Amino acid sequence: MDSGGRCIGIFALQVAIGGISAIISGFTGDLNTLDVYLAGQDFKARPPCRLEDGHALLKDLPPLPHIQVAYAAAPVLSGEDASRAAGTFYPSKARTNGGEIAAASIPAAFRNLQWVLVAELDRAEILTPAVTQRRIMILISLTCAAVISIAGWLFARPATRQTHRLCAEMEAVSAGNLETDVQAVHRSYEISKIGKTLVLMQSDLKRPVVPRSITKHCSWNRRQRLWMG
Repeated sequence: MDSGGRCIGIFALQVAIGGISAIISGFTGDLNTLDVYLAGQDFKARPPCRLEDGHALLKDLPPLPHIQVAYAAAPVLSGEDASRAAGTFYPSKARTNGGEIAAASIPAAFRNLQWVLVAELDRAEILTPAVTQRRIMILISLTCAAVISIAGWLFARPATRQTHRLCAEMEAVSAGNLETDVQAVHRSYEISKIGKTLVLMQSDLKRPVVPRSITKHCSWNRRQRLWMG
């Protein structure tokens, strides 16, 4: 502008889209679904998406909440005010295609231009380490349970075998085989008490049993002798 207010020239600054894309989305790492881009006030994408199925250059963006809130909350900033603008993180937002993402947005102002810098990442990729860790913990739990089960089976096997043998000996004694050798007597823990009880029963059964009729006859003879004096 000259002293009279007439326009005598225009200063233009042109930045290649490739340069902007290299600055914004030129990164390397393991985040395969991460997308960082600029959104204008007309809700058009400035650089193209780095993902194959993403938006193209100057393509209309869907009315995403994290872009709308960033524009509504931030006035037109410039200079140091733009560098101090606060961003907002959204842990879970739904996409128009049905996916679920985590997003962050922050106003980005240059002169009289107002943009929003947006970063989006699929929640499935964020939760992948947690899912992997959960599977590892489940595998460790199952392995520990299997080891404890096998150890318990090996520990209980001798007792169950001795119990089975004692049951067989009791069945033999009840069947009339009074000469059965009770092995449980030689044990040093609770099962030996059962074996000793079985041996006592075996000894009682070996004693001769006096018929009841003979006992009654002896009692009658004893009373007769007492009466006769």
